[in-house]
Amino acid sequence: MGGQVRIKYILICLLLAAVSVFVYSLNCDRSDKPPTAAYRPPTDTWVAIPRSVHTTDTVTKTLYVPIVQTPPHDTVFIGADTAQILHGYFTKSLYKEVYSDSAMEIEITDSIAHNRLVSQSVRYKTKIPPVKPAVKLWAGIIADTRKNTGVALYLKDKKERLYGVGVSTDKSVCFSIAVPLFKAGGTR
Repeated sequence: MGGQVRIKYILICLLLAAVSVFVYSLNCDRSDKPPTAAYRPPTDTWVAIPRSVHTTDTVTKTLYVPIVQTPPHDTVFIGADTAQILHGYFTKSLYKEVYSDSAMEIEITDSIAHNRLVSQSVRYKTKIPPVKPAVKLWAGIIADTRKNTGVALYLKDKKERLYGVGVSTDKSVCFSIAVPLFKAGGTR
């Protein structure tokens, strides 16, 4: 019973969709022209209604146009050195361009021969100094008056404080911290 009711609803929906498409197609304007003031619906004769549109734009742009001069066919050029032209053609020329910034300097080297780019290389140098590590880690040996020895790790932070932890042969653990009292000559 439920399947028949579902089929009825589907058929009613399809029928309503078909009727709405049919009614919509009757009311549609089938012309390809957009409705404008210069357009009149088709009649026996067409009348063109003139429109005038006036716009003013100012564009300033300098264009450099190469001037190509073609010599007359009977002209003979004197002074062209063929050997010099061939030497320039077969010579390998290097061109360097350097781009510099506050952080980096880039050098591009182009090699040109036979009127073609033969190779290109890029080199760069950074101008930012390397960053020093903020913390340092050391390993060391510890000993006490009871003839116990062991190993220790020390960590030095940005403020030059020294932290340490160590283990001796009698399985005792020791911790330490140290701060600088003064700086003896020299620069860091």
